[in-house]
Amino acid sequence: QSGTSPSLVSSGTISVASARTMTVTGGTLSNSGSLSGFGALSLSGMTLAATAATNVPASLTVSLSTVTVAGPSTFTNAGTLNLNGGDIIDNTVALFTNSGTLNHYGNNTINSSFANAGSGVLSILANVSTNVNSTLTVANGMTSAGTINLNNYAPTGGLNTVNAALDVTAGTLTNTGVINSRKDGGASGTRQLNAQLDNQG
Repeated sequence: QSGTSPSLVSSGTISVASARTMTVTGGTLSNSGSLSGFGALSLSGMTLAATAATNVPASLTVSLSTVTVAGPSTFTNAGTLNLNGGDIIDNTVALFTNSGTLNHYGNNTINSSFANAGSGVLSILANVSTNVNSTLTVANGMTSAGTINLNNYAPTGGLNTVNAALDVTAGTLTNTGVINSRKDGGASGTRQLNAQLDNQG
């Protein structure tokens, strides 16, 4: 999007066909409609405003880069959601729920209430090959009934040391699910969970 304070308002359906990618850069996308399709939605350098309940369906992949997700409604991921760095789930979001696959790269922040549901997989991924540490900051507590992965990985090799961390800086991490710590492909570095933990899993 271009111009002064550009905006796109959707009250209908945004559907992205298989093998297609819809890209939106800059400005604001205000959504009170629905997302669908088997393709990919790529957003960067902008605000996604959930003016009504916004749901990523199981069939869709959404990638965010330097995006602020704002409320006032709920934001739910049942598909694949990639947070690629500089992303913020704002505290104006009523509730952020992950019931699908949530991949976290670089440094991102969740300021809203956050629930990782029973079917949800949250992965904090530190990539040795690109020498990028990965820290997810959760500033309002969270619950997890699903899976949390802290992972150093080297998809194309490399000798860099990178660290993966989940920092819950306020409130409690209440866990009734599974928390995994692992390294893949010869990766090195730390995997840290920094939280007031109520572990019931």
